[in-house]
Amino acid sequence: MKTRLPSVTTVMVIFWNLGMGGVQQKMMDFSWVAAQEPSPEIWFHYVLRDRPKFRLDREINLKQTVLHYRPGIQNGIFHMPFSLFVLWQAYILRPAVLLAFLDHASFLAILSAKILFWRRIRVVLNEDTFTSQFTTSWLKRKFISALYPCADIIMSPTNASKKDLVRIFRIPSEKITIMPNWTLQKEQKPMVRKYDFLYIGRFAKQKNLFFLLDVLSDLIKYDASISLCLVGDGPEKNVLINEVRARHLSRNVTIRPPSNQISSYMRQSRIFVLSSHYEGMPVALLEAMAMGLPVISRSYPGISEYLTHGKTGLIARTKREFVHHARYLLDHPRTRAAFQKRGIRDIRNRFSYNTLQKYIETMLQNS
Repeated sequence: MKTRLPSVTTVMVIFWNLGMGGVQQKMMDFSWVAAQEPSPEIWFHYVLRDRPKFRLDREINLKQTVLHYRPGIQNGIFHMPFSLFVLWQAYILRPAVLLAFLDHASFLAILSAKILFWRRIRVVLNEDTFTSQFTTSWLKRKFISALYPCADIIMSPTNASKKDLVRIFRIPSEKITIMPNWTLQKEQKPMVRKYDFLYIGRFAKQKNLFFLLDVLSDLIKYDASISLCLVGDGPEKNVLINEVRARHLSRNVTIRPPSNQISSYMRQSRIFVLSSHYEGMPVALLEAMAMGLPVISRSYPGISEYLTHGKTGLIARTKREFVHHARYLLDHPRTRAAFQKRGIRDIRNRFSYNTLQKYIETMLQNS
């Protein structure tokens, strides 16, 4: 039986920015659904801390979405504390739901609802990561254990990430609902395959991109023409560029800035690769599968819940296994084609529009 939803609902979403990332893509999808669906009428208000150089403002459908940026002097001398800005927006917008992503934004959502206790705001946390590895600060860990149980619901993308919250942070299991990510990306006709391997995402320590350089260094011993394209930005960018030069891989590695046309890179690539130390459920991986790219991923908790080894992709525990999988897929186009078909079907059945609809219904339940 479908959940009965109110006719008009205001949802206030708290996050850092509309830059590059899976959370930002999910926010794009919320806005698209709000603009497309006549009922229920949902208004999304995105409360954002800053404006990065690359952002998706122009791509968002603003029919029923409003962007609220923290005010401040443009030269950076002064900014209103984000915590006060969030509280003020929660007061004036009178949202039925506060939706927050990751720890700091989640703290602000819970505290704002506590301060505005007479409003009875529904607090929904989307813990879109593997929390024990993402949050290393002792103080933040204490806050998670103390504050997260105050939320109405915590949405976790995998069973592994839910178990992590229960075991490490003592969050009551009944507070946590497993809600996988999704993609609205559709398969497109491939272009000339310019890159053998493709990575799209942040350039950060979590992503372990030097591992991919290690893999590539081994692969070019067998074929000097093998290529890797890295699309993204982040704190590791300059170090990564210098490392590529130091290893004499400039002919094999292409580094591109963030783009709102990631499908064009996928259409030009043979295999999508992921080397992260940990993830929640990476949207880029789901998008790659939806586009028909076979995936090779380093093993981490939860990966097997959305990538089936030997059917929709390959999972490697070591660098040696990763190199072996990479060589195998390059040498066996029929296996790549089989992975492509199964991956597209798996995304359509488990991680597509129906999943997004279920997410929104769960978020609005009892609001």
